[in-house]
Amino acid sequence: MLGDPTYILFLVDVERKLLAIRQGNVDDPLSQKIYWDSINNRRQCCEFYSKLLIEGLEEWLLKTSGEKTLRSVGRYYGKSRSVIFDLSEARPVGEESLK
Repeated sequence: MLGDPTYILFLVDVERKLLAIRQGNVDDPLSQKIYWDSINNRRQCCEFYSKLLIEGLEEWLLKTSGEKTLRSVGRYYGKSRSVIFDLSEARPVGEESLK
């Protein structure tokens, strides 16, 4: 989908409760660098250290839902090379139904 980008960009639409992740670049100060060498290949996950991003998501999403751990299904849009999550459809981890 996104390939193995060196930088990614998080885009948030608060009004529509959308979170998009797309390829970023070194020249964009809002892009987050992915350190592929430190990623455990079995889990395919990495950590981002953006206090502003985390505080914004916590204020916007976690406080309105009352949950601390949510999951959401993303949709890939090839033209913009973005994955978009509709967080209004997010459900607590362990709950079975996701659209």
